[in-house]
Amino acid sequence: MYQKDKVAEVKYLNKDFKALRNALIDYTKVYFPDTYKDFNESSPGMMFIEMSAYIGDVLSYYLDYQFREALVPVERTNAILQAQAFGRKVKPATVATTTLDVFQTVPASGSNNEFPDMRFALIIDNLEVASQTNAQVIYRATDMVNFALSSSWSPVEITVFETSGSLPMMYLLKKSVQAYSGIVKSVDVEIGTPEKYKKILLDDENIVAILDVTDSDSNVWYEVPYLAQDTIMTAVENTNVADSVLYTEHSSVPYLLKYKRVPRRFTTVVRSDGKTELQFGAGLSSTSDENLIPNPNNVRTSVFGNASSLRETFDASNFLRTSTYGKAPANTTLTIRYLVGGGIESNVSAGDLTKIYSLTMLNSENDFTEQTDKEVFAAARDSLAVINSEPGNGGITAQSVEEIRQDTLAYFASQERCVTLDDYVIRALSMPAKFGSVAKVYAQKDTTYTTMNEDVGSIQGVDLYILTYDSNKRLTQANAAIKSNLRNYINVYRTLTTSVNIKDAFIINIGVDFEIQTFDNLNKKDVLLRCIEEVKKYFDIDNMSIKQPIYLNDLKSKLDKVEGVRTVNDVVFNCKYDSSGVTYSSVYYDIAGATRDGVVYPSVDPSIFEIKYPALDITGKAK
Repeated sequence: MYQKDKVAEVKYLNKDFKALRNALIDYTKVYFPDTYKDFNESSPGMMFIEMSAYIGDVLSYYLDYQFREALVPVERTNAILQAQAFGRKVKPATVATTTLDVFQTVPASGSNNEFPDMRFALIIDNLEVASQTNAQVIYRATDMVNFALSSSWSPVEITVFETSGSLPMMYLLKKSVQAYSGIVKSVDVEIGTPEKYKKILLDDENIVAILDVTDSDSNVWYEVPYLAQDTIMTAVENTNVADSVLYTEHSSVPYLLKYKRVPRRFTTVVRSDGKTELQFGAGLSSTSDENLIPNPNNVRTSVFGNASSLRETFDASNFLRTSTYGKAPANTTLTIRYLVGGGIESNVSAGDLTKIYSLTMLNSENDFTEQTDKEVFAAARDSLAVINSEPGNGGITAQSVEEIRQDTLAYFASQERCVTLDDYVIRALSMPAKFGSVAKVYAQKDTTYTTMNEDVGSIQGVDLYILTYDSNKRLTQANAAIKSNLRNYINVYRTLTTSVNIKDAFIINIGVDFEIQTFDNLNKKDVLLRCIEEVKKYFDIDNMSIKQPIYLNDLKSKLDKVEGVRTVNDVVFNCKYDSSGVTYSSVYYDIAGATRDGVVYPSVDPSIFEIKYPALDITGKAK
């Protein structure tokens, strides 16, 4: 007989059916030797032993599976849930992007027809173009196309389109705008009684973005990463009313980046089936939060003037009815506009987007009083044309489970925060162009702060050196409006204990003099022109960065490879500067003293080399 006070030895390493079955048989033989002895395969006792082993095997399998899914998900649903738990949103697909070149013609004006008549410049919003090869592929412009506005971040190219004799009669205006693939759809959802954390499931799959949500009372609901975030970035037109100081830079910075508190907000969740779900806040009461929760400043003083109100009670559930997590929609109709598309099929070749699918014209012939002006505007509107100058690419299908898992690990490490110096550089370059063009960025530790706090191991201060382009794509120092927008933009992503100082990098204008020897049977001028073009490519401002040195041997190697060059005799750099800073930069740099072993090193202070006027600053001789 089995003794009740005897401790049974149980092994916990058996997980599969065979091991569990054998362990149960051994257990029975050891602790119940006189009770049961028939271990034949067909005996009733063996049936119960094998059933127990079967149950243990199944439970062991699902226990291991659930534990593995909690750490390294294999199922798509679990991978998405894990990503959402870390705060990362999984997109069902990625849109393709391209650059659209938009054209229109306008008549000439001026005493000698030397200017285009910008009164007939079109202002276009919500521009959508369709593919020639696949009518289902639609691209949508990211910004407004305003031919009347020319700035460094959105210039208007003007060329003569039609002449009469030597006089221009028509001008061609060209403007480029970024575009992404997708079709805009809309759905109306009726909301009755308010519901905490109301969820709305959209029927379409592959929804890449929620464009806007408005209710029947014309209230706008804003998308936020999570419901506890009550502020969003917003673009405010740079007018004298918005900011009288920064308004002086409105031509290059048309919008100011501001933060806006939004009680009406929602967040989106992409489910494993590819459908998107909107979730709203929990605020059910129309009463202000101050009337629902006690104020620490007057909690002991009642409204009737008594000395104390300690006997009064406060309903703790009032905290759940506030708008801390946003308001809940009630007794209204929500209009949800969203973008469907993306994927591999949205990629197109260059020149494929030429059909104007839809647009919103913000000016019209009604803006003019003269009939002739109305007819001219109608002709300008009819001349509108569009084409994609580069292929539309970047569209991919939904991420695989492994891609979701790897991105989640990377997201968890950064939490969308700028941790390294490279993070600050990438985030600064990512600021939307309508808030100002940031062309070059360099980040380094704040040396002043680091010297004063040498015991601090992490980055506590960051010096962010920036430069921008002028209307001719030449480097210039950023104005106050760009710095203000960048400061507000970076502030969201910086860590709590890190201070960011935005400073101007130095511009070192240089010139290049070179001498080559050509083959005797070739035209020296042609070879020289090809060499000058090669130098221009080498010093193209897109290829230059702050703190980047110049390698003399690299430039000589490129010149040596030009057709017709026998050898490169010499390459000399010289500094171009203007003490007033009008023509060239006011910075003088001793290039000869900064050259070591064929390398021209930049200054200790963050600076960048630039050939400002390639036609004048690059000279060469051919022998």
